[in-house]
Amino acid sequence: MTAKLYEEKVSGAVSESTFSVLIMKNEQERLIKAERLDALLSEVKKSDQDAAHIKNWAAAIHKYLNLQELDRETIDELIDHIEIGERTVVDGKRRQNVKVFYRFVGQVNRELDMQ
Repeated sequence: MTAKLYEEKVSGAVSESTFSVLIMKNEQERLIKAERLDALLSEVKKSDQDAAHIKNWAAAIHKYLNLQELDRETIDELIDHIEIGERTVVDGKRRQNVKVFYRFVGQVNRELDMQ
């Protein structure tokens, strides 16, 4: 497009002022598209990382499909960390918020009713 504009300027089909306006507009469009491309490439990279994490998680879970006993090694492989919230009493029941941060897939919140 830029090359065509130069050709039209040189041939006299486009005036100098029109050429300047069109070149600036063309450059703005190019910059916007370049920024959009960068954003899309970043999204693709994030999606690829997420897919790799899902595959790793699935492989780890597959190993433990027939798990009979939970041991430290299994917990270390599947769970990044666990946050235990403060106990509260709601409607006479004790409650506690537990956040489990799994490896590869992130956080899962659970609010537990305590007996």
